[in-house]
Amino acid sequence: MSETGSGRAFVLIANPHAGRGQADEVVQTASGLLRSAGCEVASALTTSIEHADELAAEASDAGRVAVAVGGDGLVRAVASGASRSGGTIGIVPAGRGNDFARTVGITKDVDVAVRTLLTATPRPTDCIAVNDQVALGNVYIGFDSLTNVAANRLRFNLGQFSYTYAALRVALTMPPLAFEIEVDGKPRAFTGSGVAVASSVYYGGAVPLAPHADPHDGLLDVVTFEFTGRRTRVAALLSMRSGQHLDRSDVTHTAAREVRIALEPPLEAYSDGDPIATSPLHVRVLPGAIKLLRPTGTDR
Repeated sequence: MSETGSGRAFVLIANPHAGRGQADEVVQTASGLLRSAGCEVASALTTSIEHADELAAEASDAGRVAVAVGGDGLVRAVASGASRSGGTIGIVPAGRGNDFARTVGITKDVDVAVRTLLTATPRPTDCIAVNDQVALGNVYIGFDSLTNVAANRLRFNLGQFSYTYAALRVALTMPPLAFEIEVDGKPRAFTGSGVAVASSVYYGGAVPLAPHADPHDGLLDVVTFEFTGRRTRVAALLSMRSGQHLDRSDVTHTAAREVRIALEPPLEAYSDGDPIATSPLHVRVLPGAIKLLRPTGTDR
């Protein structure tokens, strides 16, 4: 694959339900701009996360840039497929949260996103192995995964506030969870509400879960939440909106390369908004597993 735009070949992989059904329009706009720049462009609408993974793997095997046109779940699937051959991916955000794109400085402006596809130098970027699956931005279990379930079950669309509404409901009703975790070989048992392992800053629609995370540093940020009373849990939730939760005594944060998580009863873990595995979990960083076309001159 060429390091510069005009010699690149792209496959735009779109979630037809992203952006309230506007993904096809975004694909057409992006395709036109790329062709005008002299690039070879193909596009495909996905039928499932698994299908997106397969399309990205095929594009990477052929030396093409696999471009995710959608939200965080689609970006994760595209990264997963590309990771099998160390391929290059791009992002044209078109989802509800777009949290990984936000972390790496890619906006929803299609013209700007396409300019990044054309001009950026592919940058080695970490992925996350979760049991036998590949994730990208984050993996979480407990409070956060229960919140995702609640948000997905909402019968009304509140946009990025859907997650906040669901989180408040879960914070008021969830039971304590018995965690046993091992962080780079160091065991710890505690009664908590959740554990999150992140390679990117944001989740849940611009919530800075891991303010220090960097998807290029070969490390994972591990954030644990001890179980507290309802009022304290709501206060912790509100503090997350500004990234101040890491200053709380009931929250711990560390960097690691490998994490094992078990709890009773077992729960389903989520990644980038979608279910990915059921505990126990073995989570580890995959340094530089993909290459990413992203803007230069940003911190992460």
